[in-house]
Amino acid sequence: MKSNALLLAAGLALASPGYAQENNEAPDAVAVTADDERASDGLSDAEQAEAQAALSKMFDGMAQDLRADLEPVDPERLALAGPIASKVLPDGVMRDMMSKSFDMVSKMMETMAEGLPLSTIAAVGGLSMDEATSLDDATVGEVMAIVDPYYKQRSLQMFDRMTVVMGGIAAEMEPLMRTALGRAYAKRFTSDQLAAIGAFMDTPAGSAFAAESYRIYTDPEMMVATAEMMPKMMARLPELMAAVEKDALPPPRQIDDLSAEEKAKLADLLDVDVDDLSDPPTDEMMSEESDAI
Repeated sequence: MKSNALLLAAGLALASPGYAQENNEAPDAVAVTADDERASDGLSDAEQAEAQAALSKMFDGMAQDLRADLEPVDPERLALAGPIASKVLPDGVMRDMMSKSFDMVSKMMETMAEGLPLSTIAAVGGLSMDEATSLDDATVGEVMAIVDPYYKQRSLQMFDRMTVVMGGIAAEMEPLMRTALGRAYAKRFTSDQLAAIGAFMDTPAGSAFAAESYRIYTDPEMMVATAEMMPKMMARLPELMAAVEKDALPPPRQIDDLSAEEKAKLADLLDVDVDDLSDPPTDEMMSEESDAI
């Protein structure tokens, strides 16, 4: 399931307009995949729903805190900025952008889907990754036809279905983004500047520019440039990890490291018995949980 999660994560990263701006019996196969994922993470449906609700509550709280920190917007500027935002981000643009992004990225995902089975082949045959990589395409195809004949279809089907879901999410996001865009314009530009921008967007050239100014980030040129950046980003990962680990602070304390007084206070705060206290998860444990997804 981890390989499908990698495909999905890569696809969402590449397909997201925000990312570009800021820098067969297929149904049966899918049913098996869902069962496998539930078994691999060890959570019941109720537990997964509870975890999702907790995350939603956490993010909602974060959003409210961030909103509370925003500076107020001048009403006069906002009145001028609103129409500009509506021209830059008219109805349906985000869904259209998501669709075009996924169309482009699906081609990349097809290539990735062909490469990811190597880890499966290595595990089945007890091979090293170098040995698995040395196998020719025909051999890889024959092995996967035996071990997982629906692998490629499953991966691509997952991606296709995510496209539909993400399109719906994009449609829900659009009004919020349009409002936020108007407020951002109102903060960054003066009333005179906003009036001049609005006048320009009322012209044929300005109207055309406004209609494409958001969509342009899903232009094939932009998508290819994003794809070209991925290897460079991956090459910098060791540097990133080294920077994160440099002068690292001590890890979380284990229960045995606590004094009797600290254990008693911790148990009291959590309303549990001292004997029920457990060690906090280590980085290795969290990594294993992520790998099981």
